[in-house]
Amino acid sequence: MYNYDIKCMRAGGDVAGMARGLARIFMVASLVAVCLLVAALFAGCVTDAAPEPPRSLGAGDRCPYFEVVLDDGRAVSTSSLAGRRVMIVFFNTSCADCRRELPEIQRVADGLGDDGSGVPRVLCVSRGEGAGSVAAYWRDNGLTMPYSAQTDAAVYREFATSVIPRVYIIGADLVIEAAYAEVLPPAGALLSQMLEGQ
Repeated sequence: MYNYDIKCMRAGGDVAGMARGLARIFMVASLVAVCLLVAALFAGCVTDAAPEPPRSLGAGDRCPYFEVVLDDGRAVSTSSLAGRRVMIVFFNTSCADCRRELPEIQRVADGLGDDGSGVPRVLCVSRGEGAGSVAAYWRDNGLTMPYSAQTDAAVYREFATSVIPRVYIIGADLVIEAAYAEVLPPAGALLSQMLEGQ
């Protein structure tokens, strides 16, 4: 009887110890999960973590194929850009750098005017931001340049894997003439580039 009681107490002690060990593991795992969540929430719009190796197209690269629908319903694709110099801007309105640069891009768009082709000279494409949010931001900030709201980053990933704002100047031959990320040249310099040779 005595031996039986000792064995039961030892077994009970082992179960209690195991329970304490599991509780510690669960607590550490929970703490790690909370830290990862906080890190994700406070990650800046400029230093995105990309699941694939970092990549970005630059001057001399061919413009990749893409298709988007603009806020006014017009469809634009890479092939429709051929024959004129255009600027493609990737942004998200929650990004502070994008908010700083979008008025500069609007000044470039205003300086270019409408060439009557039906294809915009400046095309803004959101990265992971829907139409309602972008439309509200455009309205609240007096922006008039055409945009395509993309709820995912599929079009953006054809050009790069991280960092916004990102601006590409595409030549009439669909070759990238210039690429800028995060900090853009002044509006006047961008406008001059867009008007070169025209």
